[in-house]
Amino acid sequence: MAALPHGHLREIVVVGAPGADVIETARHYGATAIEEGRPGYGRACLTGMVHLAPEPPDVVVFLRGDGADDAEELPAVLSPLLSPEVDFVVGSRRRGTPDPGAHPGLARIGNWVATRLMLLLYGYRFTDLGPFRAIRWQVLSGLGLSDPDYGWLAEMQVNAARARVSSVEVPVSSRRPMDGRGRDGTLTGSLLAGLKVLLTILRPRTAGSRLTRESEVPPEAG
Repeated sequence: MAALPHGHLREIVVVGAPGADVIETARHYGATAIEEGRPGYGRACLTGMVHLAPEPPDVVVFLRGDGADDAEELPAVLSPLLSPEVDFVVGSRRRGTPDPGAHPGLARIGNWVATRLMLLLYGYRFTDLGPFRAIRWQVLSGLGLSDPDYGWLAEMQVNAARARVSSVEVPVSSRRPMDGRGRDGTLTGSLLAGLKVLLTILRPRTAGSRLTRESEVPPEAG
């Protein structure tokens, strides 16, 4: 929270479990804290989107709140969006320099398989399903996102590829979570995440939530 460039952001939204320390920390730093009792990374992101929908911003940035993403790199993630030709930016840990143990081998293999499938099926060349990303609200709200857990990141990239959204990657750092855990840090978590990601990439697109709508985006490959 302290590393975020508060003066350049309209609003910082933190979604966490009721009673979690992160909620009080967010309020301490002047962020909007939203309690979400239902589990799931995707669920937290969707809850944040619902909060923003009445007065949507131009651009939304997503990053993990456990310190795994370096908030000081936010300007680098946002900079490609200064061009009207770019609508979606993915922070790639593979292109960056991860700290030792920050991105375990099984997770890297899963990312490699997932991004190769996206290239084969949709013609979009990604190198990572990195959680640190920025996207224009108009595009985001048209992607029909609905996955509440492990498939959220892949769903966004797959739907962006299907919609021919103009996408780029930038290198970002990756650090071990502050609590030493994280879904990628266990064998069970990595296997479950990998299975859900593969199913997300392979399944036909379904209708999203009522929040979303069809958007018109240029048919340009990333």
